[in-house]
Amino acid sequence: MKQFKTDEMAVAFGKVSKQTKVDRYSWSIRDYPGKYQEINKNIINIEAKYQRDIAPSKIKKIARNWSWIACSALTVAMRMDGTYWAVDGQHRLIAAMKRSDIQKLPCIVFPVEYIKEEAQGFIDINIGRKPVSSVESFYAAIIAGDEVAIYVDNILRSYGISVKKSTMKVPKTLKCVHCLMQYAQWDKESFEAVIETINDLCENTNIVQILIEGLFYIHKNCTKNLLDPYLKKRLIKIGSAELVHNSKQAAGYFGKGGAKIYADGMLNRINKGIKNKIKFK
Repeated sequence: MKQFKTDEMAVAFGKVSKQTKVDRYSWSIRDYPGKYQEINKNIINIEAKYQRDIAPSKIKKIARNWSWIACSALTVAMRMDGTYWAVDGQHRLIAAMKRSDIQKLPCIVFPVEYIKEEAQGFIDINIGRKPVSSVESFYAAIIAGDEVAIYVDNILRSYGISVKKSTMKVPKTLKCVHCLMQYAQWDKESFEAVIETINDLCENTNIVQILIEGLFYIHKNCTKNLLDPYLKKRLIKIGSAELVHNSKQAAGYFGKGGAKIYADGMLNRINKGIKNKIKFK
């Protein structure tokens, strides 16, 4: 005969009600269920603040060979003012705009109070698909109200530094925002010291991740940090291009990269020709 545990017997004989995982672990529901609607394509808006960059070739391909199965249903947010905004499906929407024979699109419509709900929905939907770039994720996180992302954005803006998907040697631009988010979460004081130094170093060039990682490691682990006037003056004299070059040389020598390796390469150049060497602690 099967041996029941005490709580199982209590449930079986109706002594207590069986607790679900939802109750036990306090699982939550963030938003409201959506409803199916067919909506005129001309009244569905696109919020560029959190959406991916538009790919014209993808739009052209969808428009030329329209498939209702492939289209499925767009995920649409209905804001408090009654306007519709595409959370997922902007390429399908733009492709439909190019066809006169398509007027309405199938949509699952979700009521939202704030744009940050849309941005968070965009992030959640795209998990597991083609990876959202760190830049796209960063701007969506700002709108979604992420405190670290907002802090990083405010600090960068205060120095006139921009986050872009393609920097192409544009002065004071970067795309390696993921590592900045990590550093800001770990140590805000050190993060701000690194950004201030980078601002001085990159007046006329873009900002690369190697530079950020190497400088952060130096600031945290050397006998002089980035707040030291002599070290800062030395770094500016050498310039970002040479610092990055020496970091790459060190990575080639050791056969791997990483913050410590990049910092080691920078330190070799910093100490060249000076008597009082700066060392790792």
